[in-house]
Amino acid sequence: MKEVEVMIDKRTELMNVLLYVSNYRKEYPHLVLFNKDVEYVRDVSEAFLKFSKHKAVLLLNEIVEKFNFCYNAPYQLAWELKADFSCGTLLEKSLSPQGFVLLRLWWIL
Repeated sequence: MKEVEVMIDKRTELMNVLLYVSNYRKEYPHLVLFNKDVEYVRDVSEAFLKFSKHKAVLLLNEIVEKFNFCYNAPYQLAWELKADFSCGTLLEKSLSPQGFVLLRLWWIL
């Protein structure tokens, strides 16, 4: 039997935190799953809600509002980035003008 290694991708976790701190959960409450780990949610709130006016969060709010950045889009962006949050040439070539706006979000961080 093969062993399975369970890990959390830091790109996905960062996107989760950004979505939590931003207006995303207000715009798309049906897309935000309730986390039953109340202690984790409290820890995230205490650590990150103070950044709700950060440039990255404000830009994410704008992207969510203007471009319907929802469903799989946040995670598709996160998964397209390399582990160091940089993007490769394929991603750069395939991005629409809105896509470049989305990448600014990551570069601000």
